[in-house]
Amino acid sequence: MPDGGIREHVNGRVAAWEPPHRIVLDGGEGVDWLAFVWLVEARDGGSCVVRRVNTGFGTGAEWDAQYDGMVKGWGLFLRNLQLHLEHFRGQAGIPILPMAPLAGAAGEGWQG
Repeated sequence: MPDGGIREHVNGRVAAWEPPHRIVLDGGEGVDWLAFVWLVEARDGGSCVVRRVNTGFGTGAEWDAQYDGMVKGWGLFLRNLQLHLEHFRGQAGIPILPMAPLAGAAGEGWQG
């Protein structure tokens, strides 16, 4: 990453929009270090194949942590998408992050 820090989100833009076959999201003008590409190919029987490609370049431990976080985050996102399609096909979805306060020190919440 250009500033060497870990980011929780990426500001960006839609660099290419070709519905329903392709969308490319990137960091915007002058930011060539990260992009997300979604490709959709129709198949027989009303199904499709979705390919997702991430590109990104950086160095150091901070970048490695950012990349590892993206891998885990995409896994969670894709699992949620799979569950939505299995149980709520055709319905609109709203992303939420359920949270609750816990009594005690922060570290105690992570213990077994």
